[in-house]
Amino acid sequence: MTSTIRSEVDKTVVLIADGPPGGSGLLDALRAALDGAADSLVFRVVEASGESEAARCLSGCRPALVVADVDRCGLETLRKVVSLLRTDASRCAPVLAVLEPESLPALAEVLESEVMDFLLKPVQGAELRTRVRLSLRRAAAMSELHDLNAELTRRSITDALTGLYNLGYLIECCDREIGRAKRHGHSVSCLLIDVDSFKRVNDFNGHAVGHRVLQELAALLRASVRSSDVVGRYGGEEFLVVLPHTDLEGAMILAERLRSLVAGHTFAGDGRPVRITVSVGVSAFPGIGVTDRETLLSTVDQAMYRAKALGRNRVARLDPDGEGDGLD
Repeated sequence: MTSTIRSEVDKTVVLIADGPPGGSGLLDALRAALDGAADSLVFRVVEASGESEAARCLSGCRPALVVADVDRCGLETLRKVVSLLRTDASRCAPVLAVLEPESLPALAEVLESEVMDFLLKPVQGAELRTRVRLSLRRAAAMSELHDLNAELTRRSITDALTGLYNLGYLIECCDREIGRAKRHGHSVSCLLIDVDSFKRVNDFNGHAVGHRVLQELAALLRASVRSSDVVGRYGGEEFLVVLPHTDLEGAMILAERLRSLVAGHTFAGDGRPVRITVSVGVSAFPGIGVTDRETLLSTVDQAMYRAKALGRNRVARLDPDGEGDGLD
């Protein structure tokens, strides 16, 4: 059963109570409390009967508040609901437990949770309204804190200029993917892409144009790989692409496609177009001499410099003897 309460911003309040909808009388009281405490926000009130239905409701939304009629849903259901909310920070809503006074001692363990509050029966409208208002304020503060933490996490792994992943995240990603490759017996490859003679772009067009070229190149690379591939700024005008479940031959094919794509692309300058080329080094794990993240990044770096030595605007890998093998 759902009820919509005035206005423009839609949020969800989940009422957990076993039995027929509205059977506890708490639904009407909750509607009235929201009507008086919600500051003209819209709330979708959802009744859930029992643990499984509550879990479905909570998995499908980010509730502003969970109200549990403990005497009808049971302490074990309440305990599992609180546990479910605490395992997912994005859904960590306040929980208001409504119960008879004699049930309070059994609630002590659950009340240790930072998301819990309680209200004793018989429920008084003014007190319920006050508790709901306080819980909604807490929900807003928790949501704001979650979003702030998510933004801080995003910034900590993101390159500010290009919006790609930064070096720290790329290193973590290589470690993670090599670990998976070892466990499951598949390959992971890397491409190191370096803009040829990038200093000339800055010298002839200015650093502002150089920044825009890097941003446009970042977007081009990100749009040209699989969703499972990871693209990041390795430093300066260098970009690293991590390719899970990709062997050396497959990585070489992608590297050549990206090289050709960049060479044929016209970048926006300051009143005049800018053309660039890239040199691409390729390496893969497992491979000769490639046993971990350090050796993977070392060999892909050597391969990239081999591409430079072959004349730039090329793709290169190292052969088993450590010499270059390139594609024009």
